[in-house]
Amino acid sequence: MGRLPTLMELFDRTHKNKAGAFVDEKSEKIYNDVAARIDERETQLAQESADGSPVVLSTIEVDRIYEEVNFI
Repeated sequence: MGRLPTLMELFDRTHKNKAGAFVDEKSEKIYNDVAARIDERETQLAQESADGSPVVLSTIEVDRIYEEVNFI
């Protein structure tokens, strides 16, 4: 990878079993809530950009969203 994982990537790796399924419903809900917020933010930023090109959030931005969802 060459970099530290985002909190979202770390959550994904630590809350799924070997078959790739979430260990419980709460973990799946948290993951889906964070993923939806990331998608919403990337879509918003793309729509606001002059050329409408796709936007990928930085690690810091993804971590901020993760913290907002999990600590509110």
